[in-house]
Amino acid sequence: MEQHPGQTIRNEGEAIFRRGSVRTLDRTDDTLTLLVGTTPEHEVTLCANGAKSCTCGGKGDNGCAHIVAAQYKSSEDGSLLMLQQEQKMALGQEMLLALNRAMPDGESVRLMAIIRLFPDGRAGFGLQVGQERMYAVKSIYEFLNCYNQGTPLELSPKFNYRPAQMRFSKEEEAVLLMLQSHMPPKVEEEEAPACPQSEGRFVILSGAFLQSVMRFFERHPFYLMLDGERRLQSSIHTVEIPLCFGVSMDGGILSVWAKGAEELRIITPDGRYVLSDGLIKRLHSAQARVCKLLCERGNAFTYPADEAEDTLSALLPALSIVGEVLPSQELSDLLIHQPLKPRVYVDLIRGNVEARVELHYGDTVIRLFQAEAQQRQELSDQRLLLRDGRAEMELLDFFSDTGFVVREGHIVLRRAKDILTFCTQGVTELGKLAEVFVSEAFRKMKPRRFSGTASFRMQGGRLSVLAFRGHGAGDRARSGAQGHRGAAAVRAAEIR
Repeated sequence: MEQHPGQTIRNEGEAIFRRGSVRTLDRTDDTLTLLVGTTPEHEVTLCANGAKSCTCGGKGDNGCAHIVAAQYKSSEDGSLLMLQQEQKMALGQEMLLALNRAMPDGESVRLMAIIRLFPDGRAGFGLQVGQERMYAVKSIYEFLNCYNQGTPLELSPKFNYRPAQMRFSKEEEAVLLMLQSHMPPKVEEEEAPACPQSEGRFVILSGAFLQSVMRFFERHPFYLMLDGERRLQSSIHTVEIPLCFGVSMDGGILSVWAKGAEELRIITPDGRYVLSDGLIKRLHSAQARVCKLLCERGNAFTYPADEAEDTLSALLPALSIVGEVLPSQELSDLLIHQPLKPRVYVDLIRGNVEARVELHYGDTVIRLFQAEAQQRQELSDQRLLLRDGRAEMELLDFFSDTGFVVREGHIVLRRAKDILTFCTQGVTELGKLAEVFVSEAFRKMKPRRFSGTASFRMQGGRLSVLAFRGHGAGDRARSGAQGHRGAAAVRAAEIR
């Protein structure tokens, strides 16, 4: 009678074991390695978690005769059972440590972060830990390992950090979590991933690690260490540096000089984070790019005579976005100074909200995103219009933040959720930035509160929605695009 393949493998494995062709080769905290057979020998690995593998390719309980033979051997001498018991005991200790940290009666310990700016331009990160008195952490790597493993660490003859009995606040644990995402535990040299370098007790910050630290401390306090002195900074605030641009034209050559960035120190490569007035500050993206160039390349720049006039019409509005523009008297005579009075016309077209923007400077009207707006704006006497780039950008940022997109010269809002928000809140906010005119079609679009009815039935331990009908706010605005008119029906939806 033919045997089942699994039974054949078990018989072969038992025979190998009975011949004495199995011996233990190695043992670690969670694996057993055994040599099985004679011609040739194969290595079988038995894991405490139940996984089994063989160098012949077999896996699982009956993966091959070698695994079966190894299991007979480990069962006879009790080695696998002992390994599994040790694993359970280790897990119990780790679980107890984890639970102890969660208990409110743990001994409180404080942690403070230090950002150090070195004279050569590098940035470093350090830690202090303590209770009444704070002590410097000499190696952040060693400290993180002790924190994760629950082993004590002596920071001073007067203070030992004991993870099993001491607990940090949630905010302080967030600092450690951020550090661990960039500082993996050190392993054998040949397997070690690229790790940040250190100088003394400070880890050198660079790349993504530097950016993560700066973003993190936009919401958390830290010590700033500069020129050997420390000062407490509550957080990194986003600011606008008071830049000033002087613009002049001499012999057809356009010249610009800048003031306000002389004392800045760039911290991150993108210029987004800088040292100003003894504090780390965050700049908006436009100012960050400009300040980076001014700090690295100089504060004066020119444009050739054959490009000066065309450059001027684009340069002045752009400069006004990031700072104050001061044209020379000669250049000022070539410019028209008129206040900006923007107008926005809102309409409902094919279920979408469309906006048309006009920038009124006196008698001059600029229609954004239309072909005529791409032409250089100038008056009949060849004078140029000095546009308010900052106010124009604020208006465009509103449309971008609200969900509008530019398509073929039109500013369009398409998503139902964005349309509802714009109708209920956005129009009022837009009115603070511009004079708003709405069409009759848009005016008739009245968002309604969601209402609906549903019936349920419990059957076989499951709650079923038999029918659901509802009218959602803003359905009228999207009826054409969505293919339904205010009512939705869902039948036989099952809630498990």
